[in-house]
Amino acid sequence: ALILAPMLTLMLMILGGFYISFDNMPPYILWLSFISQARYGYTAMCVNEFRGQAFTCTNDATVSYGDECPLSGETVLTSLGMGGESVGMNVLYLILMQVGIRVISYFVLRMNYKMRG
Repeated sequence: ALILAPMLTLMLMILGGFYISFDNMPPYILWLSFISQARYGYTAMCVNEFRGQAFTCTNDATVSYGDECPLSGETVLTSLGMGGESVGMNVLYLILMQVGIRVISYFVLRMNYKMRG
């Protein structure tokens, strides 16, 4: 468990959307990002920071998220694969994941306690 937990945590962090955009993930590993808590936290943070914002461009800056300038926050979110996301739903997913993990842990501990006597 001491070897497996850090490897699983690292894999779920990589699939959280910070290192690899959701649009660029291969379909056979995209489903793993849905069990990553990093995905929902990072998505909520990006939506909170970029939605409703406009970013100006300078002459020497390159724009990688679109051709228009000023660059809208919606354009950035769409390019990250987070166009239709909301902060509230992502926070709700995080809360539900925590409750689910705690309920599962409770029953596993209870089963192990009964087995031992």
